[in-house]
Amino acid sequence: MQPIESKEILDTFYQKKHYYDIHSHSYSDVRLSKFMLYNIKVSHYISNKTRNIDDKLYVEVAIVVMNLTACINKGKVLDYSRNTKHSKKSRYNKKGIRTKNIIKAIDILEKLGYVVNTIASNKQDPRSKRMSSFIQPSQKFIEEFCSNDEALFMAEAAHVAANEVIILRDVNKNDVSYTDCRKSKEARRVVEELNRQSLNHTFTDGDGNALDNTYVRIFNMGDSTFESGGRFYRGDIQCLNNKQDGRLYMRINNTMVTEVDFSNLHIRMLADLHGIKQSSLKDQDLYLIPLSDDEITGYNRWLIKQSVNIMFNSTSERLATKAIDFKMQQNSDKKFTFSSGKDVVRAIKAGYPWLAGDFCQPIPRGHYLMNLDSRIAHHVVEDFIKDNKPICIVHDSFVVQGQDTEKLIYAMTNSYGKVVAGGKKSSVHLKVKWLEQHPLADDSIGEELITVPYCGE
Repeated sequence: MQPIESKEILDTFYQKKHYYDIHSHSYSDVRLSKFMLYNIKVSHYISNKTRNIDDKLYVEVAIVVMNLTACINKGKVLDYSRNTKHSKKSRYNKKGIRTKNIIKAIDILEKLGYVVNTIASNKQDPRSKRMSSFIQPSQKFIEEFCSNDEALFMAEAAHVAANEVIILRDVNKNDVSYTDCRKSKEARRVVEELNRQSLNHTFTDGDGNALDNTYVRIFNMGDSTFESGGRFYRGDIQCLNNKQDGRLYMRINNTMVTEVDFSNLHIRMLADLHGIKQSSLKDQDLYLIPLSDDEITGYNRWLIKQSVNIMFNSTSERLATKAIDFKMQQNSDKKFTFSSGKDVVRAIKAGYPWLAGDFCQPIPRGHYLMNLDSRIAHHVVEDFIKDNKPICIVHDSFVVQGQDTEKLIYAMTNSYGKVVAGGKKSSVHLKVKWLEQHPLADDSIGEELITVPYCGE
């Protein structure tokens, strides 16, 4: 049996949630996926069904099938790596499975008509979001391995259990092994408990499609002290199109949600850390500071925000300017009043003189700032799992059931106070958003900016 074409599978089984056209080689905005986990425990059900597929690669075939079976209930594709340089035995690969053998196992399953294999181009623009190679099930796969509901649930649970939720990456973004310490153990405890509890709640997008709410935390720069990066990644909510307020149309346990995020978080954190009185900052929206009254537009505000983040994450002003120029070229349809990246950098430096030591540093300040906001998220999540309350995370933004809005605001305020203000008095600036439903009109988005005092411990 030949593999079913990608579009045919997605039109029927995947309901067009993520579409890759094998002829035009183009992707849709949303492609929900799971990652291939070599540590996954293969169930007897899958092991018995795959035993005779290939005598030499029966272990690898079973691992691929178990991972792909875990994708079925929520209609996902399975991302996998074709990089054979990093397949040594490690905490991410406790069985010492070789990537080249996983690739061979996928080729076998494709030849037998069980999967459709999409191999990502090796010529992707390194400055753009990279696409992974991935596989999808054919109808033959679904009929062979997915008729047992219990097997599907076991596969999902096995995938969650096999996740190494604390990932350390080197400067080249390769996963590296590490020795556990107090920080990594505490971080792991909270993420694993969040992932386990999320299995007991339901999360759906605006169309009613099921979402996963499982995460990993990724630390950067090979820093085994776990003080670089550490944000929560891989939750399905992070794939939703927020330009269209996709998060607000979610449902958690079939109830409406509220989203709360920190306003101008990184700049406000640095203001507190540098001892700048926030009352002295002229605007509540700090990204307007470098702009004159005539320059205040939505496009310019967007460019300043993007450029500030670029400067936090660049190692030199030259590289920052080049990256901002590229960002402006990518968004040439937007009407900026700045003619070049050099002009933007000049305006930002003049607007934030107290951030001079944080921009374009040899060790980018962005990794430290992400570590701070990930520590805030850690404490917020911990507050929710103590009460078995569901919560979704998008870095410095959180989505909860509407009934838990006050609890979230309280948790975010306290967490900011502990991590950034060091227990001293401070003000926390938050943006609260929700969906207002009108029986006789279209839904509208409610939004409120609030300032919450933190009175110290």
